Amino acid sequence: METIKLKKNQVLKIIPFNREIGSRPALAKSLNEFGLINPIKVILTSAFSGKNELYMIDGQHTYSECILEKIEVYYNVVLISDDIPQIVRLMGILNNTQEGWTCDNYIKCYTYVQNPHYLYLVSKKKDTRFSYPVLNTIYGTGRSTKSLKDGTFQIVDKEKGDLICNYVMDINKIKVLPMKAVIGFKYFHDSINNYNHERFLRNLSNHINVLDECFETIQFSEKFVTIYNRAK
Repeated sequence: METIKLKKNQVLKIIPFNREIGSRPALAKSLNEFGLINPIKVILTSAFSGKNELYMIDGQHTYSECILEKIEVYYNVVLISDDIPQIVRLMGILNNTQEGWTCDNYIKCYTYVQNPHYLYLVSKKKDTRFSYPVLNTIYGTGRSTKSLKDGTFQIVDKEKGDLICNYVMDINKIKVLPMKAVIGFKYFHDSINNYNHERFLRNLSNHINVLDECFETIQFSEKFVTIYNRAK
């Protein structure tokens, strides 16, 4: 892989949905003592501006400190692509070596390109305060967050997902559920024919203690069944 020296008036751009740059005093000290040891990793893409430009995919903090400290910058072009999911996957791989990406980081990427499924998840997180993995379980096809990260997530049944979210919000007025319990409720709800929400809320009010000492999703699901069938 060719290492290229940054020209005097050349600028490496920041990917719009990358994490914000913060001050790194220890990094500045190291750069002043040893210089730039590892070249900045960049991609060549027209996905963001419509013309081919160099964007940093790893090392933006190092680049920022080098500019401030007037240290020579070197870079490697590691990808030439306009494929957003491919760019995001590479960002996740490179950034996980130091500070792992969360679902929030990936979703920020896909909302930037106006993916409607991800935009809806963001709106539901704001409304419900449920985590993205939980919303993925409610609206997607299961608990795996792989689709959230690789850009393939799709809402399977929006109406049903909205209904389950509303049910849980009702339950939270009686007893605030941990995230595992929210997933447990989803599995419980799917297992009941002709679910009667008023019946469940009534029984929950009378048997809240049944949910004590639950730790796993499956335990919550089983306890919800017990409550629905009038716990004793």
